[in-house]
Amino acid sequence: MKYIKVSIEKSKIDIVFNEIFYRKHENISYSYLFKSQIYLLYNLNCLPDFIFRESIDDIAKDNNSPEMKGDSQFENAPLVGLWKKHYFLPEHISHNLLSEILNPRNSTNRQIDALFNKFIGRPFQEIIGEFANLLTVGALKNRSLENRKTGEWIIYAKIDQHKYILTLANHREGKNRKESDLNIYKRISKICFDEFPELIKG
Repeated sequence: MKYIKVSIEKSKIDIVFNEIFYRKHENISYSYLFKSQIYLLYNLNCLPDFIFRESIDDIAKDNNSPEMKGDSQFENAPLVGLWKKHYFLPEHISHNLLSEILNPRNSTNRQIDALFNKFIGRPFQEIIGEFANLLTVGALKNRSLENRKTGEWIIYAKIDQHKYILTLANHREGKNRKESDLNIYKRISKICFDEFPELIKG
């Protein structure tokens, strides 16, 4: 993976960041890594700022975001002990639909089975509309109602009641899960530990 080095004045980052995250939380600290990521997304015009703002509000209050899979800790090294919050963007729809359909235990598949049983012996054309709805709108609705929507991550640390927002991350930062986690950890340790040395002790 190749990286491009970009130099940005911290004052510019702070100005944009403070405009977006105008609600202040005394129990939240933001790394400059996270601030820089938000700044770059903002300047690329691909930042749905309200989504990140609401996610940070939920982290501050220890709330799980509505419709989303709940916050959880990483259980394996090297990210063990850190927390992840899912945030949802339109590009995550396809992954959620695929995950819903491929798992036979999910409610969508049970509804599809019930639909087919209801129309046994009748032309498929009679159920094609309802079938298509279940595979798309219905599947996403089920995940929302059951708080199972997933997306990419906001990774943060907690020491007592204080939260440190470290980085945005995704599931595909390496050839496999282990390599992806390692790349995320390298980014955090290289940039955030100097800024928040208490995290090394915590």
